[in-house]
Amino acid sequence: MNLKENNSLISMSTIAFDNMNHFKPFELVNMVWAFAKLNVHTYKQVNKFFYAVARKVCLNVSDFSYQSLSMISWAFATTDLQHPELFDHVSAHIQEVGHHCNSQEISN
Repeated sequence: MNLKENNSLISMSTIAFDNMNHFKPFELVNMVWAFAKLNVHTYKQVNKFFYAVARKVCLNVSDFSYQSLSMISWAFATTDLQHPELFDHVSAHIQEVGHHCNSQEISN
């Protein structure tokens, strides 16, 4: 990616951060996943968005689908970003309600 594209992604993450309350849980997680896939998490503004979404997951883990929890876990693991509290909340939630998962959700 070139600098112009990176600047656009940084701007998108800043706008998303400033408007987080207007997004649905899966929309937030999809953005985090996309930023991880594009490997732009090292930019300060994008990194700030990652951690803000992780905090939102920790505070409202039951609002997020199994797929969303899988995607945000993947994004943090792939980028080597540290957020033990996120993984603690996700794993506790899955252990608590995982028996309701179907085979597709488990495979994610």
